[in-house]
Amino acid sequence: MQDPHGAAGLAIVSAALTPQLFAVFLPGLHELPTLTPTQVAGMRRGELYGSLLALALGAGSSLIARSPWPVLVSAVMTAGMLHVYETAIPEGAR
Repeated sequence: MQDPHGAAGLAIVSAALTPQLFAVFLPGLHELPTLTPTQVAGMRRGELYGSLLALALGAGSSLIARSPWPVLVSAVMTAGMLHVYETAIPEGAR
């Protein structure tokens, strides 16, 4: 049986941890304006790793909660984090 409070709690935890997973693999936003094209390539690998871990966290939380909400919230947060990082890359370094 599905517990709506458990699903909501795991969705919140998944959403809250997503930025932390990105912070592990990516430089701070204040460092992005000085990146070279080579560093941007490394940053994009970090985006991939952070995205995979965030979605895995959401998927695992969804399995535990027996609800799709944790993985959906993780996917939305991941998309938001990717947007923030990609728009912060200077035009010349892309």
